Amino acid sequence: MQVLENRRVQVDTEAQTRDGACVVLRTRVRLNGDVQTDILRCWLDGTPNRSVEELAKQHFRAVADAAGGWPAVRATFRLATRLAVAVGAVAGIPSAVRTALEAGWESLPPSLIANWWVLFGIVSASVGLLLPWAVRLWLRWKFRTGLPIGRA
Repeated sequence: MQVLENRRVQVDTEAQTRDGACVVLRTRVRLNGDVQTDILRCWLDGTPNRSVEELAKQHFRAVADAAGGWPAVRATFRLATRLAVAVGAVAGIPSAVRTALEAGWESLPPSLIANWWVLFGIVSASVGLLLPWAVRLWLRWKFRTGLPIGRA
């Protein structure tokens, strides 16, 4: 949800300060890969080094966990598109070869068009090849025009 609303993932870590509990470390990981970390100066100056190190380690472990899903999402999407191409090839190629052998070269195009397995294979493989391109264009358009979430 953070990615859709803010185009970034934000991780906040709270600690006790003179004013009570508040966010002392905030890291934002943006879609383009930029990372920005803000540190509360009064907390940093008034806290022993060992405590700062421990909290920073915890914070950056949480940042790594929050950003760790990106490669998995990309790999799943890549697997889905390759699977669509493979299904199209497995469904269409044997049927196309069988049709080519039975129909002969002169009547091959009409025979292939009339074969539903060949059409399914062509459509499935086309979807698998065009889907990454279409999603990339859609995301660019969506993030350039802004998201309607939270707007009145």
